Amino acid sequence: MKFNIQSEQQSLSCTGEINANEQLWNIEKFGFFISDLRVKTTAGWQALDWVESNWASKHTGLIYLSDDCQMPGRGNLMLQTEQQIKWPDVTNIRFTVGVPFEENHANPLTQNSPLNMPVMFWSWQGGHKFLRLDLQNEQTAWAFHLGSTGCEAASQMRRPEKACSKPNSIDIEIANPTSNQITVNIDALFNSMVLNNQTSCTFHHGQSDACESLINKVPAMFGVK
Repeated sequence: MKFNIQSEQQSLSCTGEINANEQLWNIEKFGFFISDLRVKTTAGWQALDWVESNWASKHTGLIYLSDDCQMPGRGNLMLQTEQQIKWPDVTNIRFTVGVPFEENHANPLTQNSPLNMPVMFWSWQGGHKFLRLDLQNEQTAWAFHLGSTGCEAASQMRRPEKACSKPNSIDIEIANPTSNQITVNIDALFNSMVLNNQTSCTFHHGQSDACESLINKVPAMFGVK
């Protein structure tokens, strides 16, 4: 599966400048985890596994924009499935923007890539950042870090024993895909929004309204209303 990251209908292969709300911003970091991939054909729904690599475990893959346009290998815009799929027969695609609980709260020191990448991780207790977008301009910064909250554990260095009260994983279903390429429009996150520290969401105190608004906009990134 290929992922076409876009801003203003222009494809992005690495971080760089974008125009957001009539201002130039620099993408510092952008990435998201995808899990629980399923496709529907006339035979019904089929669960798919990722080919394990530096960018995927069996169940969870990472799409990540390279932060160096001269080194595209520092990013990843494609994930391969174990199963062979006849994509013209696919009528629906389902996946979750998130990391399954067991992987999300496994020991980060023993996990394989990409689940050991510090830039996409909060803590053993909090787990991974399911989606991360950091923007910067000359005046200010804006960020959206999506992940689970309400994760009870003895300390930040211990895993929760039960599900977090707010998992904050987001299920996406794309109907009638035209190919195995998924377009991701990052502009959908911040259309009609003033970008500043007050509208950022990193799940700190006082950000509940901004976080709720941004969570609700994630499906629109994938063209889902």
